[in-house]
Amino acid sequence: MLYIMNTKYDKQIQGSGGRNILVIGCVHGDELIGERVIKELRKVAVSQGTLVTVIANTRAMKAGKRFIDQDLNRSFPGKPQGNHEEQLAYSLFPLIKEADIVLDIHSTTTDTTSAIILTKVNQPIMLLLSAFEPKRVVMMEKKVGKTALTGYCKAGISFEYGKDKSEKAYKKTLADIIKILEGDGMIEKTVKKISKSTHKTEYFEVLGTLARPAGLKLEKTIKNFSLVKKGEIVARNSIHTQKAPHNFYPLLFGPISYKEIWGFVARKVSKI
Repeated sequence: MLYIMNTKYDKQIQGSGGRNILVIGCVHGDELIGERVIKELRKVAVSQGTLVTVIANTRAMKAGKRFIDQDLNRSFPGKPQGNHEEQLAYSLFPLIKEADIVLDIHSTTTDTTSAIILTKVNQPIMLLLSAFEPKRVVMMEKKVGKTALTGYCKAGISFEYGKDKSEKAYKKTLADIIKILEGDGMIEKTVKKISKSTHKTEYFEVLGTLARPAGLKLEKTIKNFSLVKKGEIVARNSIHTQKAPHNFYPLLFGPISYKEIWGFVARKVSKI
């Protein structure tokens, strides 16, 4: 086991062929599902290529916090003399740039499930998605890609499959990453026959965020990936109401997700 500034880092190499795949978890210190997945991945035997697994912000994990100074996933490419997360981003940056594929594991505090988050789209990413046919794919705003880790890799995706303590989210995240590794030839395919997906992938494009006025409470009717119509009440208190300015699909909306916004607003598209 190697260490890179508060980071547990492990590399498995087999042969000279194959690609370099980086799996990174716990970018946010309170999202421990990545640690569980990575511990299982470190047990697999690599047939070809290089599998790098990183449990990222261990200092924030020990503190039981999302981050120490600022969101690590908004700190790239980092600064060598910056705060904790900026220095951590700087130390992780070479691994991210070197990898052919980056699989970034997250969890949520909301009802968001089975979502793959992208910060850019290219042919390698489309081929990557075809390996496991996700239920939902969300394209973030371009400005997010300027500071998020997946904005700097050749082909990177983020998993947002559910709440941190959800066994279903853990198992589904691990299963889809295994599919990717098997499809790439990095590990041997399991004997168990995996049934084909019966769903059709839904695509969403993030348009911006919705401000969170102080003192208002999010309506229980607001559900992630369920259409909110223009004029519908989003939040309220005994005096004021906040209405939807236009039709949109909520993403990562929740009462404790963010301090200044409810979450991201998106539209459904036919493709990305």
